[in-house]
Amino acid sequence: KRDRMNATFLKKKQRQAFVKKAETIGRPYLILYAKTTTEVMQQRILQRQAANTDASDADLNVLQYQLKNQEALTVDEMDYVLMVDTNDEFNIDTVVSQIKAELSQEETLPEMT
Repeated sequence: KRDRMNATFLKKKQRQAFVKKAETIGRPYLILYAKTTTEVMQQRILQRQAANTDASDADLNVLQYQLKNQEALTVDEMDYVLMVDTNDEFNIDTVVSQIKAELSQEETLPEMT
């Protein structure tokens, strides 16, 4: 069985609720952190809007809101982070392999408090 959660989790409280649920049901988890610059994010949103082929409702206003309201990851959360630099093109197969490798090491990960 596979469980996935696709969310921004801007607030620590939101992330903690997800972690608590994953730990309660005994499922491994990690935080996939897509690292990029604000300029690259803005450019991608504008390109997506110009192409008019994406169902996402995220626009520059949504991006600004997210940037303004995000809470930094805590030291404890960093134990669960897989950081992917998305400034340039990246290989999704490599990222998937990294995710699988991280999740297979679940028993070595400390519990988050």
